[in-house]
Amino acid sequence: MDSHVHGASHANERRADEIGIDNQIVLEVEALFAKLDEDKDEYISEEELSRALIAASNGKCTEEQAKDTFAVVDINQDGKISRDDFNDFMIRQIKQEIVNSEDQMEDLKEKLHQLNLDGSGYLPTTEI
Repeated sequence: MDSHVHGASHANERRADEIGIDNQIVLEVEALFAKLDEDKDEYISEEELSRALIAASNGKCTEEQAKDTFAVVDINQDGKISRDDFNDFMIRQIKQEIVNSEDQMEDLKEKLHQLNLDGSGYLPTTEI
């Protein structure tokens, strides 16, 4: 493996450890940035993001919605989304999804516990 690829891999692993998520997620976010950056200038333009959002939504995302999304992701409002802007936004979104999933799982556990009237740890059809 060449040193550049190994160095990038090591940097991604370090970043994953720092933010507390799986390295594979960081790699996928990086790959998504590369795909969205059509002209390979290391930035995602409003046009690049808009085309991607509209295509991914089969036209359900409007130009206005794409523009609003761009404004949210363009953290420093310089008219372009840097790799750091994109990574930070995506990692925040992913972490929020994880928190939401964990909250939903806890709610489900609580509901199942409440339904387990005899305390057996099982839910016979009579308890449901």
